[in-house]
Amino acid sequence: MVNERRPSVRTETPWPALLSLAVALLGCTMPAWALGPNLMNNNSFEGIYYYSLPAGGPFAIVKDPANARTGVRSLQVKIQPSGSCTTKYPIFVWPNTSYTTSVWYKGNGALQLQVLRHDGSVELAHINFTAAGDTWKQAGVTYKTRNFYAIKFAINEVGGAGSVVYLDDLYTGLTDGQTLDFDPKKLDPKKPAANGFKLLWGDEFDDINTIDVKTTKGDGYKWYTHRFYGFPNTTPKMYSVHDGVLTLTDCPTPFSEALATAAPFDNKEGFVGTVFRANAPLYFEARFRIHNWEKTGSTKCSVSFWSGDMGMHVGVNKQMLGHPDHDEMIENDFVEMAYTWGEEGRHVSGIGDWCDPGSIGDICMQSPPVGYDYGQYHTYGCLLVPATAENGWNGYRTVYLDGVPMIGTCWVGNQVYHGVFPETYESFGNYRLSAIERAWEAVIIGTTQGGVAPTDYDYVRVYGVSQSSVRVVKAGAPTRLDAPKDVTALAGNVRVKLLWPATSRFYNVYRGTSPGDEDAKPIANWLSDPRYTDKDVDNGTTYYYRVTALNGAGESEKSTEVSATPAPDGPNLLADPGFEEGGKGWTISKPFAVSKDAKQVRAGSGALMVAMPADPTGGTVIQKVAVAKNTNYASGFWMKGQGRLQVQVLDEARTQASPLAILNAVSTVESWFWLCRVDPKKPKDLWQRMDLPAFNSGNNTAVYLVISDSTGGGGDVSLDDFFLHALAPGKNGN
Repeated sequence: MVNERRPSVRTETPWPALLSLAVALLGCTMPAWALGPNLMNNNSFEGIYYYSLPAGGPFAIVKDPANARTGVRSLQVKIQPSGSCTTKYPIFVWPNTSYTTSVWYKGNGALQLQVLRHDGSVELAHINFTAAGDTWKQAGVTYKTRNFYAIKFAINEVGGAGSVVYLDDLYTGLTDGQTLDFDPKKLDPKKPAANGFKLLWGDEFDDINTIDVKTTKGDGYKWYTHRFYGFPNTTPKMYSVHDGVLTLTDCPTPFSEALATAAPFDNKEGFVGTVFRANAPLYFEARFRIHNWEKTGSTKCSVSFWSGDMGMHVGVNKQMLGHPDHDEMIENDFVEMAYTWGEEGRHVSGIGDWCDPGSIGDICMQSPPVGYDYGQYHTYGCLLVPATAENGWNGYRTVYLDGVPMIGTCWVGNQVYHGVFPETYESFGNYRLSAIERAWEAVIIGTTQGGVAPTDYDYVRVYGVSQSSVRVVKAGAPTRLDAPKDVTALAGNVRVKLLWPATSRFYNVYRGTSPGDEDAKPIANWLSDPRYTDKDVDNGTTYYYRVTALNGAGESEKSTEVSATPAPDGPNLLADPGFEEGGKGWTISKPFAVSKDAKQVRAGSGALMVAMPADPTGGTVIQKVAVAKNTNYASGFWMKGQGRLQVQVLDEARTQASPLAILNAVSTVESWFWLCRVDPKKPKDLWQRMDLPAFNSGNNTAVYLVISDSTGGGGDVSLDDFFLHALAPGKNGN
């Protein structure tokens, strides 16, 4: 259905006005109560795989336009007394969130739509429906996901009444989401579309002079040949422009990087060229074809059309929001493909929110139509809608093949990641991105190595609603950088950690033992990260530090001096922290229990075990701990299994409304190993360390450590090796 509330066309359309509260995003009419983008792959059965169809059963994907609601294929069900069809792969969701799943149907027969936890162990919802005619109707059900991160749906037979039913246009999405009125087929590079989208940047490849052929890294080029990962440059023999087509013959790197819209440079921005930011909706599209498709992937490269965060590449904007000791980079793979990846994975698209260590992003497999000929020209597109206050911080991404939506991914913006490093894997599929709206991305195109599969690009275009989404950075003269600002020194036990906001690719660190008397020779030089841990220190001695930034123009002035005095942290104040004494000092209520099962123990002979019920019970595990007033403390534990718990530190009055520290701990590593069919190298690989935020005891002489079953949702969780200790003087736990 077409949204009638379109804004008038003007030069700069306020993009939040484009959000529609009742729009069909993914090729089929959605009910008013299903507003988020469709998270299902191959939702109209035009592609391959994604569904488990029992051999000899009643379910079959058939090519029959007369019985397809959209496209030419549908799922045919020849009614029998029993049978079930399920999604082959999980649908990744947010926990404790409302989703809607629906299906369109016609024919003659009774069926059931069922939503389950990914392993089929728990039902979330179901609805029975009966087809009784040739008119397409829709059945849907809304449900909460409990503490699950992955679900699947099933179509079940219910009794065998009827003959044949046709199903099409499946849907799963956020019940309270929002989508944009957008159709890439209506875009015109010569004039704005009715929804305000217009061409912001593009290359039709009519002129080779848009390419920095000699790798000068000068101004005015659309494409640069310099490899910003440090690999060899792209040479003229690897590409050609002819008859309005760019042919990439070879790729110099194993990362499918041939041409990029920006390149590193020794200016304050760190690069030269054109970059793009999704501060407003953006749509990236390329039209290309692949020669010798069956040879793609036979070398280390795939054919790729993607974007990378220039700030991360050159080091000027790499730190994670709220976590300056971790790096973060957005990589948006609009499409990458290789024949050797197999039918199920040869055509993929994903957005990576990479953090160091770990990642909080995902990869979305696509299922192109059966028999797709990659040797012909096709358009590959990606829509990014940022999360803002105007749309309730709901951002999303949808990828398109020849103008047809393939799969969507959602995120919540205005977030700071509170997972555990390495990652908790809580963010597969639908996740919380913290950097996408602030990342300046360079567009990159590439082909395979060795010249085995040349790729012809007809055009690359970027559409949007605001020119502010495009930034052109000029090279200028090499510029000496400013001194790093806001350097922080954190004291630890026989160590001092230094952190500062990233402004360059390289840094020097200077140290002394008296104010203003740092050594002339740096203790660390040409550091590539905006952080350094000095381990060559003694407890009780005060150390003074300054930091400089380096680039091709030289070394900056030194930063403002900072100091720290390393000292040991206090001892663990908890009684029986590993439950070897049966929980001595703890008050334990069901469903929690002490376990002596070696499979549930990380170290020693005991652990805390909880078999999570489907619904929360309010069960708790509590220990009262004596503390000193106005002192900083750290607390944490180790966890494995599948489930979610809440851990709090409360004051002496056990004030629930204002905990001193709180962590919603999620353990999904076992689920991740299962989903990815990966066997852990050893049992301890399944354990994750969970750290609560550091807290100050204030005027309290005692605190309570409280573990609670606050969400339910099923699954077995093991907890072990709790700790709560005072931090070294002057250390705040950051």
